[in-house]
Amino acid sequence: MLEQPIRPQVLVGDMPELVRDLVRQTLEGVDVEIVTDETGFRPTKPGTPPPIVIVTSSRWHSAWERDWLRTTPEAVILGVERHGRTLAVSMLEPRRGEPFELTESSLAAAVASPPTWEDRFA
Repeated sequence: MLEQPIRPQVLVGDMPELVRDLVRQTLEGVDVEIVTDETGFRPTKPGTPPPIVIVTSSRWHSAWERDWLRTTPEAVILGVERHGRTLAVSMLEPRRGEPFELTESSLAAAVASPPTWEDRFA
């Protein structure tokens, strides 16, 4: 019997309602498991997808991101940021990557293929 692949777990953090609706609508088309809070993440094992949190950028979130990454270093944080009249997503690995335009396909790609521990820290 073939073992089912483990789906990435995603937590959608606190964000403006319009952005949250776009993020949740996008995630409906991606094979992920949505968790309701950070305690809902299962333990991460080598070779399994890291936990993913999607947040909006703010000073409060920056402190939370640092604290959470200290206790969950395998995590990936996708930060939705406002750039003029557009939104962008950047991946914290734990360093910030280059922002890219927030579209359904870009968010789906970021969630569906998060970097592995080896990609980030090897």
